[in-house]
Amino acid sequence: MSTGLVKMSFMPAPFFSEPLARVPSGLDDVVAAALPTAGGAGLALVDQLEPLAGKTVLIVGAGGGVGSFATQFAANAGGNVIANVRADDAERMRGYGAKETIDRRAVALPAAVRQAHPDGVDVLIDLVDADAAGFAALASLVRPGGTATSTNYVADEAALRASGVTGINFALPMSSELLERLAQAVVDGRIVAPPITRISMEEVPAALNPAQARPARGKTVIAL
Repeated sequence: MSTGLVKMSFMPAPFFSEPLARVPSGLDDVVAAALPTAGGAGLALVDQLEPLAGKTVLIVGAGGGVGSFATQFAANAGGNVIANVRADDAERMRGYGAKETIDRRAVALPAAVRQAHPDGVDVLIDLVDADAAGFAALASLVRPGGTATSTNYVADEAALRASGVTGINFALPMSSELLERLAQAVVDGRIVAPPITRISMEEVPAALNPAQARPARGKTVIAL
Protein backbone atom coordinates (compact mmCIF):
# COMPACT_ATOMS: atom_id res chain seq x y z
CA MET A 1 0.00 0.00 0.00
CA SER A 2 1.25 3.52 -0.70
CA THR A 3 1.22 6.29 1.88
CA GLY A 4 -1.12 8.44 -0.21
CA LEU A 5 -4.59 9.25 1.02
CA VAL A 6 -7.79 10.04 -0.82
CA LYS A 7 -9.76 12.69 1.10
CA MET A 8 -13.15 13.86 -0.03
CA SER A 9 -16.55 15.06 1.10
CA PHE A 10 -19.59 15.74 -1.05
CA MET A 11 -21.52 18.38 0.86
CA PRO A 12 -21.48 20.11 4.25
CA ALA A 13 -23.18 18.20 7.03
CA PRO A 14 -23.67 18.59 10.78
CA PHE A 15 -20.43 17.78 12.62
CA PHE A 16 -18.69 17.91 9.23
CA SER A 17 -15.92 15.41 8.66
CA GLU A 18 -14.04 14.19 5.62
CA PRO A 19 -13.74 10.43 5.07
CA LEU A 20 -10.25 9.19 4.29
CA ALA A 21 -9.07 6.15 2.37
CA ARG A 22 -5.53 5.00 1.66
CA VAL A 23 -4.51 4.99 -2.00
CA PRO A 24 -3.88 1.33 -2.84
CA SER A 25 -0.69 0.14 -4.50
CA GLY A 26 -0.98 0.38 -8.27
CA LEU A 27 -3.22 3.46 -8.32
CA ASP A 28 -1.64 6.66 -9.63
CA ASP A 29 -2.06 9.58 -7.20
CA VAL A 30 -3.43 11.88 -9.92
CA VAL A 31 -6.03 9.29 -10.91
CA ALA A 32 -6.87 8.80 -7.23
CA ALA A 33 -7.43 12.55 -6.85
CA ALA A 34 -9.95 12.46 -9.72
CA LEU A 35 -12.03 9.64 -8.26
CA PRO A 36 -13.81 10.57 -5.01
CA THR A 37 -16.77 12.83 -5.77
CA ALA A 38 -17.67 11.63 -9.27
CA GLY A 39 -16.67 8.01 -8.73
CA GLY A 40 -18.20 7.81 -5.27
CA ALA A 41 -21.47 9.23 -6.58
CA GLY A 42 -21.51 6.80 -9.52
CA LEU A 43 -20.93 3.82 -7.25
CA ALA A 44 -23.43 4.96 -4.59
CA LEU A 45 -26.11 5.58 -7.22
CA VAL A 46 -25.81 2.03 -8.52
CA ASP A 47 -25.66 0.62 -4.98
CA GLN A 48 -28.96 2.37 -4.25
CA LEU A 49 -30.61 0.97 -7.39
CA GLU A 50 -29.45 -2.64 -7.19
CA PRO A 51 -30.32 -5.21 -8.38
CA LEU A 52 -29.93 -4.01 -11.98
CA ALA A 53 -29.38 -7.30 -13.80
CA GLY A 54 -31.50 -7.37 -16.95
CA LYS A 55 -33.00 -3.91 -16.31
CA THR A 56 -33.02 -1.05 -18.79
CA VAL A 57 -31.19 1.94 -17.27
CA LEU A 58 -31.38 5.41 -18.85
CA ILE A 59 -28.53 7.66 -17.71
CA VAL A 60 -28.99 11.33 -18.66
CA GLY A 61 -25.68 13.16 -18.74
CA ALA A 62 -23.71 9.92 -18.98
CA GLY A 63 -20.66 11.55 -20.55
CA GLY A 64 -19.69 13.58 -17.48
CA GLY A 65 -17.67 12.47 -14.48
CA VAL A 66 -20.50 10.95 -12.43
CA GLY A 67 -22.17 9.56 -15.54
CA SER A 68 -18.98 7.89 -16.74
CA PHE A 69 -18.68 6.00 -13.47
CA ALA A 70 -22.40 5.27 -13.13
CA THR A 71 -22.48 3.83 -16.65
CA GLN A 72 -19.65 1.43 -15.86
CA PHE A 73 -20.97 0.35 -12.48
CA ALA A 74 -24.49 -0.13 -13.88
CA ALA A 75 -23.21 -2.14 -16.85
CA ASN A 76 -21.03 -4.26 -14.54
CA ALA A 77 -24.14 -4.92 -12.43
CA GLY A 78 -25.90 -6.35 -15.49
CA GLY A 79 -27.94 -3.30 -16.46
CA ASN A 80 -28.71 -2.53 -20.10
CA VAL A 81 -27.53 1.07 -20.15
CA ILE A 82 -28.89 3.75 -22.48
CA ALA A 83 -26.33 6.58 -22.30
CA ASN A 84 -27.46 10.09 -23.14
CA VAL A 85 -24.27 11.67 -24.51
CA ARG A 86 -22.97 13.82 -27.32
CA ALA A 87 -22.18 11.93 -30.51
CA ASP A 88 -18.42 12.32 -30.00
CA ASP A 89 -18.69 10.54 -26.65
CA ALA A 90 -20.71 7.59 -27.98
CA GLU A 91 -17.73 5.31 -28.65
CA ARG A 92 -16.28 5.95 -25.19
CA MET A 93 -19.61 5.09 -23.57
CA ARG A 94 -19.89 1.86 -25.53
CA GLY A 95 -16.43 1.04 -24.24
CA TYR A 96 -17.84 1.58 -20.75
CA GLY A 97 -20.53 -1.02 -21.44
CA ALA A 98 -23.47 1.09 -22.65
CA LYS A 99 -25.80 -0.85 -24.96
CA GLU A 100 -27.26 2.27 -26.60
CA THR A 101 -26.39 5.95 -26.91
CA ILE A 102 -28.69 8.90 -27.66
CA ASP A 103 -27.53 12.42 -28.51
CA ARG A 104 -29.99 14.73 -26.78
CA ARG A 105 -28.93 17.62 -29.02
CA ALA A 106 -29.85 15.72 -32.17
CA VAL A 107 -33.20 14.23 -31.11
CA ALA A 108 -35.84 14.79 -28.45
CA LEU A 109 -34.75 12.39 -25.73
CA PRO A 110 -38.21 11.31 -24.45
CA ALA A 111 -39.44 10.61 -27.99
CA ALA A 112 -36.30 8.67 -28.90
CA VAL A 113 -36.53 6.51 -25.80
CA ARG A 114 -40.25 5.85 -26.30
CA GLN A 115 -39.64 4.80 -29.89
CA ALA A 116 -36.89 2.37 -28.92
CA HIS A 117 -38.54 1.22 -25.68
CA PRO A 118 -42.33 1.57 -26.02
CA ASP A 119 -42.87 -0.30 -22.75
CA GLY A 120 -40.65 2.16 -20.89
CA VAL A 121 -37.43 1.81 -18.95
CA ASP A 122 -36.83 0.35 -15.51
CA VAL A 123 -34.48 2.98 -14.13
CA LEU A 124 -33.78 6.66 -14.77
CA ILE A 125 -30.62 8.33 -13.46
CA ASP A 126 -30.89 12.03 -14.32
CA LEU A 127 -27.66 13.92 -13.67
CA VAL A 128 -28.61 16.98 -15.71
CA ASP A 129 -32.12 18.38 -15.26
CA ALA A 130 -32.34 21.00 -12.55
CA ASP A 131 -36.02 21.81 -13.07
CA ALA A 132 -38.89 19.66 -11.90
CA ALA A 133 -40.73 19.76 -15.24
CA GLY A 134 -37.74 18.53 -17.22
CA PHE A 135 -37.15 15.71 -14.77
CA ALA A 136 -40.84 14.77 -14.71
CA ALA A 137 -40.88 14.46 -18.50
CA LEU A 138 -38.07 11.94 -18.34
CA ALA A 139 -39.51 10.18 -15.28
CA SER A 140 -42.65 9.52 -17.34
CA LEU A 141 -40.52 7.07 -19.33
CA VAL A 142 -40.15 4.82 -16.28
CA ARG A 143 -42.61 1.93 -16.15
CA PRO A 144 -44.56 1.16 -12.95
CA GLY A 145 -42.34 -0.64 -10.50
CA GLY A 146 -39.28 1.26 -11.69
CA THR A 147 -37.16 3.98 -10.14
CA ALA A 148 -36.45 7.59 -11.15
CA THR A 149 -33.45 9.28 -9.53
CA SER A 150 -32.49 12.96 -9.58
CA THR A 151 -29.11 14.23 -8.45
CA ASN A 152 -30.45 17.80 -8.53
CA TYR A 153 -33.16 17.11 -5.94
CA VAL A 154 -36.10 17.88 -8.23
CA ALA A 155 -37.92 14.53 -8.08
CA ASP A 156 -41.52 14.81 -6.84
CA GLU A 157 -41.44 11.61 -4.80
CA ALA A 158 -45.14 11.73 -3.89
CA ALA A 159 -46.31 12.21 -7.50
CA LEU A 160 -44.02 9.43 -8.71
CA ARG A 161 -45.26 7.11 -5.96
CA ALA A 162 -48.83 7.72 -7.12
CA SER A 163 -47.86 6.47 -10.59
CA GLY A 164 -46.16 3.38 -9.21
CA VAL A 165 -42.60 4.68 -9.56
CA THR A 166 -40.07 5.08 -6.77
CA GLY A 167 -38.63 8.60 -6.79
CA ILE A 168 -35.21 9.29 -5.28
CA ASN A 169 -33.53 12.62 -4.59
CA PHE A 170 -29.97 11.41 -4.36
CA ALA A 171 -27.44 12.65 -1.82
CA LEU A 172 -24.00 11.05 -1.71
CA PRO A 173 -23.38 8.97 1.45
CA MET A 174 -19.60 9.44 1.36
CA SER A 175 -17.58 7.04 3.51
CA SER A 176 -14.13 5.53 3.70
CA GLU A 177 -15.59 2.16 2.74
CA LEU A 178 -17.11 3.64 -0.43
CA LEU A 179 -13.78 5.22 -1.39
CA GLU A 180 -11.94 1.97 -0.78
CA ARG A 181 -14.35 0.01 -2.98
CA LEU A 182 -14.07 2.64 -5.71
CA ALA A 183 -10.27 2.67 -5.66
CA GLN A 184 -10.09 -1.13 -5.71
CA ALA A 185 -12.45 -1.30 -8.69
CA VAL A 186 -10.06 0.94 -10.63
CA VAL A 187 -6.98 -1.02 -9.54
CA ASP A 188 -8.67 -4.29 -10.55
CA GLY A 189 -9.53 -2.88 -13.99
CA ARG A 190 -13.28 -3.26 -13.52
CA ILE A 191 -13.68 0.52 -13.81
CA VAL A 192 -11.60 3.10 -15.67
CA ALA A 193 -11.40 6.79 -14.79
CA PRO A 194 -12.83 9.28 -17.29
CA PRO A 195 -10.36 11.47 -19.22
CA ILE A 196 -8.15 13.52 -16.88
CA THR A 197 -6.71 16.94 -17.72
CA ARG A 198 -3.62 17.68 -15.62
CA ILE A 199 -2.76 21.32 -14.96
CA SER A 200 0.00 23.04 -13.00
CA MET A 201 -0.48 25.57 -10.22
CA GLU A 202 0.45 28.31 -12.70
CA GLU A 203 -2.48 27.27 -14.91
CA VAL A 204 -5.08 27.37 -12.13
CA PRO A 205 -6.12 31.06 -12.48
CA ALA A 206 -6.78 30.61 -16.20
CA ALA A 207 -8.62 27.32 -15.58
CA LEU A 208 -10.96 29.09 -13.14
CA ASN A 209 -11.58 32.01 -15.49
CA PRO A 210 -14.42 31.15 -17.92
CA ALA A 211 -12.99 33.58 -20.48
CA GLN A 212 -9.60 31.87 -20.47
CA ALA A 213 -10.38 28.25 -19.60
CA ARG A 214 -9.51 25.71 -22.27
CA PRO A 215 -12.09 23.02 -23.00
CA ALA A 216 -11.60 20.01 -20.71
CA ARG A 217 -13.31 16.63 -20.77
CA GLY A 218 -13.78 14.43 -17.72
CA LYS A 219 -11.89 15.61 -14.66
CA THR A 220 -9.26 18.33 -14.10
CA VAL A 221 -6.51 17.70 -11.53
CA ILE A 222 -3.84 20.10 -10.28
CA ALA A 223 -0.61 18.07 -10.47
CA LEU A 224 2.31 19.47 -8.48
